[in-house]
Amino acid sequence: MLDLLPADLSLPRLVFLLVAAFIAATARGFSGFGAALIFLPLAATVTDPKIASPLLLITDAVLALGFIPDAFRKADLSCSRLRGLPGPALCHILILPNHK
Repeated sequence: MLDLLPADLSLPRLVFLLVAAFIAATARGFSGFGAALIFLPLAATVTDPKIASPLLLITDAVLALGFIPDAFRKADLSCSRLRGLPGPALCHILILPNHK
């Protein structure tokens, strides 16, 4: 897995990336957004932006996995018979805004 990292990435730069990712994740945890605004400029100082951007997408996707169980507990699945992801999403988008 370490072969996915750039060869010129030294230990201090890797630690800097991890600290930047932690700060960005903390900001996203408090506000719900802003991880990219913090992480990408910092990561681009130690690595190529072509590497920093996918790295943000991977770390953000992993962090978002933690939100899924709570989202399913809070979701109102009663308005759809499909009980899958497309059903409730379409129900809330198409039906509920017009429902009074």
